[in-house]
Amino acid sequence: MLRDVTLSVLVVDDEIIIARNLEQILERMGLKVVDIACSGEEAIELAHKFKPDLIYMDIRLNGDLDGIETAQIISDELNIPVIFLTAYADEQTLTRAKDTAPYGYLVKPVSERDIQIITNVAIGRHRTEMKLRLAKRQLQEANENLEAQVQARTAKLATQIELLASANKQLEQFAFIASHDLKEPLRKISTFGQMLESSDRDNLSSQGQEYLSYMLKSGHRMQELLDSLLLYSRLSIQKHKTQPTNLNHVVMEVCSDLELKITECNAQIDAEPLPTITADKAQFRQLFQNLIDNSLKYRKADVAPIIHITANKDPQTAGWTIDISDNGIGFEPEYSEQVFEVFRRLHGKNEYSGTGMGLAICRKIAERHHGRLTASGEADKGATFSIYLPAE
Repeated sequence: MLRDVTLSVLVVDDEIIIARNLEQILERMGLKVVDIACSGEEAIELAHKFKPDLIYMDIRLNGDLDGIETAQIISDELNIPVIFLTAYADEQTLTRAKDTAPYGYLVKPVSERDIQIITNVAIGRHRTEMKLRLAKRQLQEANENLEAQVQARTAKLATQIELLASANKQLEQFAFIASHDLKEPLRKISTFGQMLESSDRDNLSSQGQEYLSYMLKSGHRMQELLDSLLLYSRLSIQKHKTQPTNLNHVVMEVCSDLELKITECNAQIDAEPLPTITADKAQFRQLFQNLIDNSLKYRKADVAPIIHITANKDPQTAGWTIDISDNGIGFEPEYSEQVFEVFRRLHGKNEYSGTGMGLAICRKIAERHHGRLTASGEADKGATFSIYLPAE
């Protein structure tokens, strides 16, 4: 027996005696019969009026609608569970009744116990289905809210990325213009300094000669910084010209350019066969020159540099990984990202020459070719720079 709340029932039967008998049984069960309808039209009207928890429906009714048609309309409009109570049990009637998905089907005459059982089952089933529908609706609303939040955050992130890209582009354009415009006054300073050194150096005091030397060295360093900054800016501003580029030839050309430095430090460069890729040849020549020169620069004292260049193709992605490894002084692993920062130096300028732009330029070149450049190292054991290039 359902005793937690008083449930309401609508009885639909055109035989009033049977309807009243059913009413008495239901009320003994603790249910409230809100009304009795004799036709399908009246049943629909009362269902809308009372919205009962359950409807007992006879199939043969007065009027234009039979019980099955009435049950279908009520189910579609109000989603109220219906139990058929009828004297007809032929196959055609059962098939039509089944199409309305009733919560029970009783054939007259029925016992009070049968009514109790099927009523409890119908109400329990309906409550379970309502809970499931509610949970499904809540889940759908939660998903819709989550999707809306994701879309809003995605739009916000896209806007931020766009603003950041615009700011970076403006910054790079500013760097290009600023460094370009600074070259002329710097050139004059260097030129007049050199003229002063060649014509009047002997007329200067020892302190004046020292100041002049500082000025010329600073001018030269400033020139290197501006050239590096211009190169870095051009990588983002100017379009690169891609062509089939044999990296074996690129490494050979770089080694030829660095031949004097390689000979001076007795360096050994071992390069495995490298692929031919579609790239801006000039930029990749700059990339390899910076990385190989970096290995030569940061070598151990009294130890001949050994540089290995290898290439491996990923069988799944068809992308290439090119490693440049050395036996130099290396660096602590926590600096593996900082080495690529603009003007970032792990050592003082008096220890090692350079502008602090070389590796930043290398990473920019790799990114311009839709790739990546990473670094790994260990202090006193060397470093490895890895270029990841996607499949073409």
